[in-house]
Amino acid sequence: IASSCNPRNRPRNSVTFGVYNVQARLDQEEGVIISSNLTDILQNGTRNNEVWTSFEPFIYYDDTSSPPALLRGFPEQNYLSSSVQFAGLFLMVLSIFLSVAFMAFVFYFRNSMTIKASQPIFLYCLLLGSALMACGILTLSFDESYGWDEQALSSACMSTPWLLFLGFIIIYCGLFTKLWRINKVLQFRRRKVEIKHVAGPFAILTLSVVVVLTCWTALDHYSWVRKEVNTETGETYGRCTSKNTMVYATVIGVLMS
Repeated sequence: IASSCNPRNRPRNSVTFGVYNVQARLDQEEGVIISSNLTDILQNGTRNNEVWTSFEPFIYYDDTSSPPALLRGFPEQNYLSSSVQFAGLFLMVLSIFLSVAFMAFVFYFRNSMTIKASQPIFLYCLLLGSALMACGILTLSFDESYGWDEQALSSACMSTPWLLFLGFIIIYCGLFTKLWRINKVLQFRRRKVEIKHVAGPFAILTLSVVVVLTCWTALDHYSWVRKEVNTETGETYGRCTSKNTMVYATVIGVLMS
C-alpha cells in the first residue's frame, strides 16, 4: 500500500490501513455468499518503516495461504552493477592515492630547484583538485540496491557537482594563476612577484563557483528520482536530476571559460 504524495491527502501516519480477505462461496439455499475478514492492519506507518499486525492468514483463490506466482517477472530496476561500482571505486582510490603520493613527493623535494621552479603551491592545487574530482565517483556509485534511501541518494547527488566543479575550478585556477605569475615575472624582472600578488583571480573565481553551487543547492536541489520508463513491464530507471541543471552548469561553465 502506498499513499499519494498529493499534499491535500491526509498524512500517512494518521490513517489506519487494513487488508480484507474477500471470499465467495456457493450455498445451495442462499446462493452465493460473500464474506470479508480483516487479516492485517497498518497503524502509524511511514514510507520507510511499515509494521503490519496480522490477525489471521490471508486465503487465496486456491484455498491456501501461499501467494500465487506473479503474472510477470519482477520489473527491471536498472540498478548499478557491482562490477561497474568496483571499477569506479578502484579508479577513485587509485587517483586519490596518486594525488596524495605526489603531494608527498613535492613536499619531500620542496627544496629542489626543479620543484621550486614548478611553484609547489600550484602543484598542490592541481593535486588537490584531482583528488576532489575523483571523490565525485563515490557519490555516483550507489543506489537503492545498496541499502541507500531516497534522502541519502539525494544528498549524494547534490554532493557530486560540488566535488566535480570545485575540483575542476581549483585545477583551472591553479594553472591560470601559475601562468599569470610567470607572465608578471617576465614583465617585471626586477620585481619579486609573490603568490599574494596573483591570488586575486583564484579567490574570485572559486568564490563565484561556490556562490552558484550554494544557490543551486538551496533553490533547485539536485535530487535522486526513479521513474518508470516502461508501463507494460514496470521497468524503472533512477538518476540525479533537477529542474534547472543545465542553467547552473552553463553559468559555472561560463565562469570557468
